[in-house]
Amino acid sequence: MFFQYKAELEEAEEGGVVRKGKDRDRVVRTYSLGGVKSRRKQSPQTKASIDRREKKGTPLVSIIIPVYNNLELTCQCLRSIHDNTEDDYEIIVVDNASQDGTANYLRDTSYRVIRNEENLGFPKAINQGVEVARGRFVCLLNNDTRLLPGWLSPMIECLSQQPQVGMVGPKQIDLRGEIWHAGIVLCPDSNPSMARIPCQIYWGLPHDDPLTNVERDYPAMNFACILIRRELFEQVGSLDENFVFPGTYEDVDWCIRMRKIGYSCRYLPTSKIIHAGSVTQYKTSDEMRKVCLEGSRINNDYYLEKWKDEPEDLFVPKDLRGLIEEYYNSPAFYFWLLETGRGRKYAGRIKLYKYEVIELMGNLIKENIEREIELDRAIEYADEVKEHAEEFEMEIKKNKELNSYIKKYVVRLEAEEQAKGDELDKAREYADRLEQEIKLKAVESDKAYEQIGELENLISQQEAKNQRESQSLPPSVSNDSSFPRKLSYYLKKEGLLPTLKRSFLFIGRRLWGKQEG
Repeated sequence: MFFQYKAELEEAEEGGVVRKGKDRDRVVRTYSLGGVKSRRKQSPQTKASIDRREKKGTPLVSIIIPVYNNLELTCQCLRSIHDNTEDDYEIIVVDNASQDGTANYLRDTSYRVIRNEENLGFPKAINQGVEVARGRFVCLLNNDTRLLPGWLSPMIECLSQQPQVGMVGPKQIDLRGEIWHAGIVLCPDSNPSMARIPCQIYWGLPHDDPLTNVERDYPAMNFACILIRRELFEQVGSLDENFVFPGTYEDVDWCIRMRKIGYSCRYLPTSKIIHAGSVTQYKTSDEMRKVCLEGSRINNDYYLEKWKDEPEDLFVPKDLRGLIEEYYNSPAFYFWLLETGRGRKYAGRIKLYKYEVIELMGNLIKENIEREIELDRAIEYADEVKEHAEEFEMEIKKNKELNSYIKKYVVRLEAEEQAKGDELDKAREYADRLEQEIKLKAVESDKAYEQIGELENLISQQEAKNQRESQSLPPSVSNDSSFPRKLSYYLKKEGLLPTLKRSFLFIGRRLWGKQEG
């Protein structure tokens, strides 16, 4: 997925594109972007963009690529630069006496090329490129790398915004999708056999492991891909050319020198590249592998002798001590020793970790079996729960219907209650009206009783009067006298007898007058 050059070469061989011997250069031109005779079609826009970059006097970035053979990888690297770099740049290729057609290929390109008659090693090649670099920033790049989209801009932004950062490096991912480089740490002095030896932290972890996604400053960075301020080469100096082929420790040495004058080395995980890893040193031939291993031993001794009198804090910063000590005591570190051929002294501990891993795997298998049993039980329980759930759903449905009926009944009762309430209000009004009428009749009754009382008083008074009058009658008019006699007595007493006589006379006259007429 990451590196496709092998598949492309195999496809080209099947199609008859690859030529052997003298025509081998055509293989590279088939896969090259930079070559004038490239078979890949470039749009006028792309060509104009490349021309502007190369003709401009002061590019933003100078990309320096030291090469020794491996022409196919060099072409893949150059193509990825053109495809995935939007910033202004120039390319400087330093050829350390390659013998596979690299010189012929570079002769036909517009890159700035430095050709050495012998292999002068990585430090010397870098120093030669820096001397002619014109960019504000210098990018040191191995030819066995392949750049991913957006690889350069985050690093430029980091250096532009943070003046205390002297260099910044990306996350390097190998062909298996694992970490090749995510920063370099140096072993504390508490481990005498490994004291101050550099180690690529988190090497071999998955590329998306959270531990590798933390931006931080490390004691050193790998120079397979690094962006450095151009002026620092004047302050720090060139790479130490006493480090011999295959190019190990000179990057750590330069980082320590830079940090001594106050700058930091920043790891930036948002920038990513693919790195095949040590193709030149260890993946060409057995003889070259032996040469590289011997060179690494020499460089290791020279590096330790050079820095033996410096304080430990220069190699193990205080803010990283806990992280570094934890890593150097972890299985990941000893596996790194084993994979890189440095683990002979730690074979016993590595074997111990191996047994621990086997035991751990056994426990994991046992746990997986138990989990499968629990899963089967859970499935059975889920089926039972599902059956109960269906029953519950039926009950819920019935309850919903009952609830709907109850709601309707409640509405009806509320309506009836409302109607009864209206009737009750009318009854109360009628009762109030009757109560008012009763009160009025009670008043009238009281008045009637008063009148009756008054009449009774009048009757009593009249009876008393009559009693007195009867007692005062003359002897000739007693209670046993006839009515006419009594009437005559009263009329005389009241003076009404003359009037009655005149009335009778008047009536008689009237009656007699009518009869006569």
